[in-house]
Amino acid sequence: MNSNNENYDDKSFLLHLHMKAQQKAKEYAELLRERQRLDMRIERTKGYLEQLNNFLKAEGQEPVMIKAMPHLGSPVGKPGNRSKALPLRKAQWEGMTVNEIIAHILHASPDVSFHPKEVAALIYEIDSESDLKMVIHNMRSSMQRGARDGLWERTDRAKYKAKVTAQQGIMANV
Repeated sequence: MNSNNENYDDKSFLLHLHMKAQQKAKEYAELLRERQRLDMRIERTKGYLEQLNNFLKAEGQEPVMIKAMPHLGSPVGKPGNRSKALPLRKAQWEGMTVNEIIAHILHASPDVSFHPKEVAALIYEIDSESDLKMVIHNMRSSMQRGARDGLWERTDRAKYKAKVTAQQGIMANV
């Protein structure tokens, strides 16, 4: 009976640990989204202030100086993520280019054809319909360009799969 209690305690502990990890992962994602929102707001305000300062200079007035703060980095702007307007990437894809990510996803399931919407959902943290539309547009053009460049192949209307050479196909069937 004591052994059953120990198993129950172990399972209870692991369940609690798993729930806590999920809670912290959710909190982390929320904080990253908030930081992205604030980074975008800072950039818009800075741009507006620069325009106002240009106007002040043109009128012969002294520009308003802003206190420079060290930039701590941002979850967006990682290599391969060209736009701050794009939603955050999932952590496993940080630091990779879009083509590297797409190739990885397609080669992980070489017999499956993927639509850009499916690939986008695997890469980005999509929270709204506008995020989804923007990411799909970006993903569609990236996948079309990759097919044109021979990185993968188009299989159907707007579906793509890994380009498997004859040698790879023989090795897969062995």
